[in-house]
Amino acid sequence: MPASEKFVYLEMFDAILSRRLTPGIKLKEDTLANIFSVNRNIIRRTLLRLSHDGIVEIRQNKGANVIQPSVKQAKEIFEARRLIEGRIIIQATGQADRSQFKALRQLIDQEKEQAKQNSRSKMIRMSGDFHLKLAEISNNSILASFLFKLVPQTSLIISQYEKSTHSLCCYQEHQALLDLMENGRAEEAAKLMDRHLEKIEYNLFIQEQEKPFDL
Repeated sequence: MPASEKFVYLEMFDAILSRRLTPGIKLKEDTLANIFSVNRNIIRRTLLRLSHDGIVEIRQNKGANVIQPSVKQAKEIFEARRLIEGRIIIQATGQADRSQFKALRQLIDQEKEQAKQNSRSKMIRMSGDFHLKLAEISNNSILASFLFKLVPQTSLIISQYEKSTHSLCCYQEHQALLDLMENGRAEEAAKLMDRHLEKIEYNLFIQEQEKPFDL
């Protein structure tokens, strides 16, 4: 991927998660091309990648916009994640080797560092990376493919509906999950995962939002 395209993607991803680009806002290719001083092909590919991440919607003849999950969609996404990740963590506990546990710890350390720097968007991304790594380790490609779609959408839901920083997926709970996994306590880890995701949803203020501002 060209450096300029990667830069645009990361900037837009962080702008969406930090709500500098608000849920529902229309993403005009020509405006974004002018903002980033790049051609529209780069913007078009970036928007396509963000749509694959599940946080941008592209509609024929209507352009692209940041998704705006409804209350119903937000609740359904959390329900789906609890069902999927309970099984993922059981399988990951049985599959993980020493190097994979080390990789998970490194992700937690990075998440902790972002928390110290109070970098919201990066904290949300690092939290998502931890869950995606568990899916990868589980060696269940079907469950992983579902989660790879749900995690970015959850990040946007957190960004859209958060009522306090307590809604963030905190590294302390990830550490507790990993401790159980390393001790082979898969069923306990699955129950903790369920409570972990339920807590995140509980700490969100999920209700209908005001209409977005124009880009």
